[in-house]
Amino acid sequence: MGLGHADYFVVLSGAGAGMALAGGLNALTVRLAAGWRAVLTGAGCGGVLGCVTAITDNMSVVVATAAVMAVGVVPALLAGSASLVELVRRAAALVVRPGVRWGLLAAIGVCTVVGSAAWYDVADAAHTDRDMYELGLDFFRPPLVSTDGAVARTDNGTPVPAKLTSAPRADQAISDAERRFLQSSPFRDQMMRRRKADDGSNCHGWVFTGGQYWLEPGAVALILQENGYVDVTAPRPGDLVIYRANESITHTGVVRYVADEAPVLVEGKWGPMGGSGHPADRCPYGVPTFYRSSRAGHLLAGLTSTDR
Repeated sequence: MGLGHADYFVVLSGAGAGMALAGGLNALTVRLAAGWRAVLTGAGCGGVLGCVTAITDNMSVVVATAAVMAVGVVPALLAGSASLVELVRRAAALVVRPGVRWGLLAAIGVCTVVGSAAWYDVADAAHTDRDMYELGLDFFRPPLVSTDGAVARTDNGTPVPAKLTSAPRADQAISDAERRFLQSSPFRDQMMRRRKADDGSNCHGWVFTGGQYWLEPGAVALILQENGYVDVTAPRPGDLVIYRANESITHTGVVRYVADEAPVLVEGKWGPMGGSGHPADRCPYGVPTFYRSSRAGHLLAGLTSTDR
């Protein structure tokens, strides 16, 4: 739960009251042992936090009040420790030395570089997870119904379950959903639009059924096995690209362009979004693997030919 302006007032006024109480108690009991003054300080601050808890049901306010209060109270308590003060004095004297001072700066710089790389990886993974989640939201997946009978088969004759859109949405509705996704996607500048958005198929169906049906990810593993696909490390135009996240198939596309010293460009359909070209490593679906088969094209048996 977030904090509103009234919550911030409670936080600051509560923390201020706690610090004032702690300061007053310690000023009046300077002759007591440090341990007893610490007990009194804890009791006073605890009483203030109890009052804050009584006037709000937002625990974030209580936690924030305690944190702000600790900023003033804890250093004041620690300053009463002669050994700690002496340790700080020695550390300060050590830092005055040029070698130590600049060495610390160098260490901080290295930690900053390493930390920024780690932060980037975490942030990039978070963006990818968010994009994969949003691509799976209901407004990106229209209502579907199973087809009657086997409309598509593998080369071994195994039926491949295919689904049709039962209520295709208007072009404007699909375009609005697509625009909402792209507004916040870090991959929007990597995409080259090739076809408009439609509800006719998802990425797997776009590749294997020519955009006529939706296929579930589980069907892709069957197709790879029974249509003679083998993974390759040097892709060529026309090869298949399969993306996985946590070992699960998430996306299917087709290699369109390969050149030395240039990224491999692939084309795919992101849910009901329009077909787009993009560098193979710049999409929200995970890690790409390339596949090749001796068969002509990727269209399943039983379906009419397309340019996929």
